Amino acid sequence: MYIRLLEETVHELKGEVVPLEVHSTLNLGLDIRIPSEYIADEHQRLRAYKRIADSSTVEAAAEALAELEDRYGPAPAPVRSLLKFSALKGSAQQLGIEAIDRRAGALNVKFHKEAHIDPKLLMSLVTRTEGAQFTPAGVLRLPLDGASDAEKVLDLVESQLRQLQP
Repeated sequence: MYIRLLEETVHELKGEVVPLEVHSTLNLGLDIRIPSEYIADEHQRLRAYKRIADSSTVEAAAEALAELEDRYGPAPAPVRSLLKFSALKGSAQQLGIEAIDRRAGALNVKFHKEAHIDPKLLMSLVTRTEGAQFTPAGVLRLPLDGASDAEKVLDLVESQLRQLQP
């Protein structure tokens, strides 16, 4: 806690934007888990889940994938999806997104009230994406365009979040 306050003070003194501490939730309705055929031992599978959960960047996810494949062989699609999910959660947190919920063929993206999203990037995304809208409640609604399997949904989320990054 003390270190966090110190870091915030340093950012403020430098005139920098203090990064938000947001714990994003991604409720995408996807069945992504490590198959027991890939990692048979339950304890090792739990350790792998922990390692994947700690992979909040693309680089960290790539490292975790390399470690898993070195130990267990080529990773199946659900493991790759789980790694992408973890990296997307990290991206959402950096953008100040509280939640991304999949409902009725769309993604509802809820921003923290103090999120530092460039309004031009946000409006550009809404303008370029047919069926997208931004509500006064601070929710960005993005159509899924029929994406239903884990890989397509995660690719769509990744593509949309990338457009919001400065």
